[in-house]
Amino acid sequence: MIACHHGSNLCWIFAGKECTARGMDLSAATSALEGLFQAHAAVEVANEAVHDVPKEELVAAIQGEFKKAHALEDHDEASLRFVALAEVLAELEGPEVVEMLIDVLDLEDSDARQVAGEALVGLASDRFAEVAHVVEKQLATRPASSTALRELTYVFAMIPDASSVKLLEKFLAHSEAAVVASAIEALVEIGDAAASRALDKLKNDKRQVSIEDDRDGDETVTIGQLAIEAVSLIREASRN
Repeated sequence: MIACHHGSNLCWIFAGKECTARGMDLSAATSALEGLFQAHAAVEVANEAVHDVPKEELVAAIQGEFKKAHALEDHDEASLRFVALAEVLAELEGPEVVEMLIDVLDLEDSDARQVAGEALVGLASDRFAEVAHVVEKQLATRPASSTALRELTYVFAMIPDASSVKLLEKFLAHSEAAVVASAIEALVEIGDAAASRALDKLKNDKRQVSIEDDRDGDETVTIGQLAIEAVSLIREASRN
């Protein structure tokens, strides 16, 4: 038998028997855990069923479910569905999947965006050219105010190689200042000196953006100021 302590109470655990502190009823907790175990088992069964569906049918069904989730008035239920759909997409591949994951990056739901972002990092790490091709199309056609465009810069900041730098340089040419600012931040994160030339071209850009400052709160700066600081930081990092 094994001794355990619950506050000032000492109890003994015998093989095959529950240990409870004096006066403590664990039935509710045990029941809750049993429900959790059953829910996990049900999820595993559902996942297996989902993955048995042919990809073309599954993608079409996911598109329909996204529309249904958008129409829900219950935000918690919508969030649950968006996250679940993003997790299914994370297991797939192909241009249409990349497009749908980018659509998720436009959602207000931060949990769904995180799942989609991580999925895109994984896809781009394995199939960069395919993902980059879709992203370039989205860069040209998606509305300038799209949150997804800014989120995509953070995706490619997680893949620090020359291909990501070249793709992010295309974001620097975007008409929306906030997208450009996000791309500048991503290039600083990667720290590749090859980006300096493209950043130098922005040093006289007078467009203004609001950035977060840890000391002074939000601060308004120009794209030119961000670009100049970025070049300085990248060059400093390359010397070290």
